Amino acid sequence: MTVGLPAVDTVWKISVDAAVASDVVALLAAVHSPWWLLGYAMASAVCWTRVALGYHTRAQVLAGAALGAATTVVYLLPPLPPPP
Repeated sequence: MTVGLPAVDTVWKISVDAAVASDVVALLAAVHSPWWLLGYAMASAVCWTRVALGYHTRAQVLAGAALGAATTVVYLLPPLPPPP
């Protein structure tokens, strides 16, 4: 997320708030319990608020939420084996 957001943000105003909310929920669900997926209700509230206040479009918020969830997937992938 640290690399993806600044690269996109220079051209398109992706929602960092949505990315962080989605990343936190996905990481908690993966590490602790799938019950944490209910936290996406709060993440949805964050996303809705960003659109309702006019700070972002729906596409920018959805892209931010997707980037946050993708960050969790990348973080939880097993490391590559060392080269021979």
